[in-house]
Amino acid sequence: MTDKLQVVGGEYAYYIAWFDHAEEGARIGDLRNLTRKPEPSDRDEWELWAAERVAKEHLGHGRLISSGYYLWDSRKEAQAVLALIKARIRSPRDLPEWAKIARKNGWKMPKGWKP
Repeated sequence: MTDKLQVVGGEYAYYIAWFDHAEEGARIGDLRNLTRKPEPSDRDEWELWAAERVAKEHLGHGRLISSGYYLWDSRKEAQAVLALIKARIRSPRDLPEWAKIARKNGWKMPKGWKP
């Protein structure tokens, strides 16, 4: 996917949005209904699905607002969720269950390791 995720915000709140050639697109939370569907096989759709799922699972002090996207009170919180999203998108989709649990708890795959 050529789109990039970035933290956007101002003085009071921050959100994560997809950008395509410097134009803001969907915000994380806008597509949260995707997570109710089975895991997509198309890579681009899977990235959207995975990003929404990770944000929902790791919302922390964030909140869903009436406009339909997630907000965080600090840039640091939003950046932490963004890092988790990017790690999930970069990770192989077919990890064994034990590796998924280990990654969630901070384990990093050794360079070149394959399941």
